[in-house]
Amino acid sequence: MIALEGTKGSGKSTLFEKLLELDDILPVKPVTYRPTSPAPDHLHVASILSAYPFLAKQDCWQEKLYAERAAWHTKQIPSDASFILADRCIATSYATRWYKWGDPMFTIQKVDALHINVPVPNMILWLDCPPEIALKRIAKRPERNYGLADEGAKRIKETYAAYCEMMVLPPLRLASTLWIRVNASQPIDRVLQEVLDILDYNISRTLPYSQSITA
Repeated sequence: MIALEGTKGSGKSTLFEKLLELDDILPVKPVTYRPTSPAPDHLHVASILSAYPFLAKQDCWQEKLYAERAAWHTKQIPSDASFILADRCIATSYATRWYKWGDPMFTIQKVDALHINVPVPNMILWLDCPPEIALKRIAKRPERNYGLADEGAKRIKETYAAYCEMMVLPPLRLASTLWIRVNASQPIDRVLQEVLDILDYNISRTLPYSQSITA
């Protein structure tokens, strides 16, 4: 499992979509994992928020909703998947709440309790985009009324700092995860090529020879 991580405005979603468009040139076709994307409305937390939408304004319910989504998407991963490409992973939950309670260790414990069975990536490609560049990109986006809490200057800077800290001293669940820093301030085509080179090298050398040839 290889996960893309980075602050809002770092280009994660754009890069993820471009990689899927080029999956035929990867050593093996990836299974996708998008833990924050919508899940069925009949799930427990989703159904409560559908009946009482005012609760969605409370962060504790947002935490439960995203945990429920991540758990559901985890169950959709085939047991025989040889390569999972993830648009975010548990590192996102750590980073976005790293300083929320003034104690990163408390954040780690809380996130771990909410996300018990989610997969842990073998590798994280961290899209290193300085906050000032990320904020300029966000300013050019069409106006919308969701996800705004994570797009302010303070939150972007805090999340960026959290990623920097995690790369040096990761939470226990990410202790064996390899972090690779990708220069995400360059044009997207260059970022894409850099990531393709990383994927090609790391996937090819870990897959069995016959599987790589078949793919």
